[in-house]
Amino acid sequence: MTSEKKKTGLCIIALIIAIATILSISYFTDSNMMMAEGKSLYTVNIPYVYIDLNKSGENTITTWDGAYIEIVTNFTLSPEANELKGEDAHIEFYMFHVYSEQGSIVNLSYSLAMSRGTTWTPDEPLKSIGITGIGNNTYNFADGTIFDGNSILGDNHKCGGGAVYNVFPDEPAQEYAYTSLGAFIGDSGDPDEEKTMEELSALRNAQTIYIEVSRVCSVSYQENSQHEQTTSSVKVILVNDKCLGYVELTRIDEGFICGKYKEGSLPWPIQVPSSTSVTLQMASIRKLTFDTKY
Repeated sequence: MTSEKKKTGLCIIALIIAIATILSISYFTDSNMMMAEGKSLYTVNIPYVYIDLNKSGENTITTWDGAYIEIVTNFTLSPEANELKGEDAHIEFYMFHVYSEQGSIVNLSYSLAMSRGTTWTPDEPLKSIGITGIGNNTYNFADGTIFDGNSILGDNHKCGGGAVYNVFPDEPAQEYAYTSLGAFIGDSGDPDEEKTMEELSALRNAQTIYIEVSRVCSVSYQENSQHEQTTSSVKVILVNDKCLGYVELTRIDEGFICGKYKEGSLPWPIQVPSSTSVTLQMASIRKLTFDTKY
């Protein structure tokens, strides 16, 4: 991981390069925002978590000292996720609440989207249908508008990441999204430095760490074409921070751990403890099963 990524909270998502109108929470009216349980298109499980409490270093530009949280997450997709009936894109926003026996530490957000890809008509250019770009919980739709998920998530969280998976009619259905989210907690130029250092202190002084996952909201996007007129609609379904379950991490020499990462499961490097003592302590590590009945 580079220091530049650490300084920006390690949001592992692409930057939006299109220019469009950003929609705030005030945009949504009673006709397209609902308070409901809603049915998610994904079920969530966490096979592996590692928190490195001593992520320190320096280069010619800056120094940093903090902790890095990395959560490997498996989103199992339902058949509806690939069908996208009545939708051109569907986004789910999640919150990963990190806390200890002494209280709350930090919230990490993550968003996952399914989107129709492009359509092609002979002698015409390719046409984007669903999502054309993402960045920091913000999604750029094909009609040029941008949905800013932070208007719903609020300010009390760090961006852990996000991803879009495209649905194409002639390709096999996506069965799961196996990914990771992470965030650096420490003195990395965060504008809210005092709060960040309190979070770091709480992490380093904890004996047991828990991570609770909740689904915050769903976002549905649909573009409707009738004759020469094209309209689009965005619907937001709030789910009252529906708790899906939690995992418990055990303290080791270098930090906290839960589960065991299978090398090569993801196409990018994943943090693993270097301490030999983790082998002796692995037997005491307990992973709690998620309640996926939501």
